[in-house]
Amino acid sequence: MGSILFLSLFAPFFSGFPQLRVYEAVRTSTPIVVDGDLSDGPWSRASWSGNFQDIRGMGWPEPALRTRVKLLWDDAYLYVAAELTEPHLWATLTQRDAIIYRDDDFEVFLDPDGDGADYFEVEINAHGTVLDLFLSKPYREGGRADISWNLTGLLSGVALLGTLNDPSDEDRGWNLELAIPWNGLVPPAANRPRGGAAVDSSPRPGSDPYGLGGERTRPDPGDE
Repeated sequence: MGSILFLSLFAPFFSGFPQLRVYEAVRTSTPIVVDGDLSDGPWSRASWSGNFQDIRGMGWPEPALRTRVKLLWDDAYLYVAAELTEPHLWATLTQRDAIIYRDDDFEVFLDPDGDGADYFEVEINAHGTVLDLFLSKPYREGGRADISWNLTGLLSGVALLGTLNDPSDEDRGWNLELAIPWNGLVPPAANRPRGGAAVDSSPRPGSDPYGLGGERTRPDPGDE
């Protein structure tokens, strides 16, 4: 398991989840072409996650439409692939950093040290429009999104399995790919301790969640 990276999925922000789900992401030696086409050879090595569940927890109905993901990684990127079933593809927002969740969208939350603070968010809609932001603490604790923060080096692509914004037909859905650069996971300067990038207050031995030089280094196999 020397090439495995463990990532937590579907964080339990609401009560009712029996446990945090964990995904074992394998390392790829072949870079991904980030265009939304999930037939690229490297993706065959990655397993699909379980189907996404209602964020409110156990006891709520199964979502009517399936969403699931795959993950890969290499020295430069965390790769995210998602498959979203949608009988009527719809997206209206085309400007970078628009409030993308006003459309149907897919969202990724990244918390390198797992403490629920100083985390990054990437959202994308079926147009391929991206919103990326930084949060020093969750909204429920008074956090405010810093939309001016940009994930430098982010690559993204979508593939539509149908026609966009045409209610006269029925579509299959859409696929997406994200390549999230490890060295882009750096908080805004205002959120870094004096003299460098933000550093985990309780790191494991040898870890450096954001990189002392201001750049996030890639994880090591076996990291969580």
